[in-house]
Amino acid sequence: MARVLWQLTYGEYRKASKAFLNVKTSTQVNAKEEDTSPDFSTESPQVHSDYSELPPFPDQPLLEQMARKYSEPFRKYPYVYHSTVSVVVEDTRRHFVSSEGSREVVPSTLVRLMIEGETRRMTGWS
Repeated sequence: MARVLWQLTYGEYRKASKAFLNVKTSTQVNAKEEDTSPDFSTESPQVHSDYSELPPFPDQPLLEQMARKYSEPFRKYPYVYHSTVSVVVEDTRRHFVSSEGSREVVPSTLVRLMIEGETRRMTGWS
């Protein structure tokens, strides 16, 4: 068993060393690249901090009215056994810091409307 394992290992080593030699040779033979500029340029760090007041929060009664408006059509369908309409509002400040010294602070408000309805397949329908 040890002999078979040694033969398999040695065979794979020979294949790998041959492939490595081919790659090394083709790299030396091929012409020099046309574009020799570095892949990453050196830029000075950018700093932007916006700590201004966040935009006004949307009117809550208006958001509740919108949720009711979009949930109303589900009442017409008796086979929709569960439905949800949600309005989520998030006020955030996004902070970004890089290892090169760049820093950024950006305020944002996100309003998300999510509508979901669930039903079951009716038997006997074609």
